[in-house]
Amino acid sequence: MKRFGGLPMLALIAILPLIASCAEPDRLGQTMSLHGSVYAEPFFGPPNYGENPDTDSREIAYILKLDKPIRVVMSDGNLEDCREVQVINYPHIPKGSDMVVSGQLDEGVSGHHRRKVIVFCASR
Repeated sequence: MKRFGGLPMLALIAILPLIASCAEPDRLGQTMSLHGSVYAEPFFGPPNYGENPDTDSREIAYILKLDKPIRVVMSDGNLEDCREVQVINYPHIPKGSDMVVSGQLDEGVSGHHRRKVIVFCASR
């Protein structure tokens, strides 16, 4: 069996995915381009966010289902693995289509934020 630096080649091939997954996590405030498919998800809004469905407003959140998950360092220092992010301030979102969204990562903090991580898009 061939060896590479004292390791059998098969062992090296087995650990390569682990090495690749140790990449530096993304950070809040970082601007990046994310690729995925967008879908609209309805939610209850003000005044009671679903506690009184007959009187609460309805909102639509645009969610980007990422082709490749990202790992984000949150404000409390914990890591969050994200397969979806909420898209904020994108001028026109063609639902159901594959697209690239560029913007700044931020933490979902308000009642209008429907994912732990949002991407705030600069106007195009």
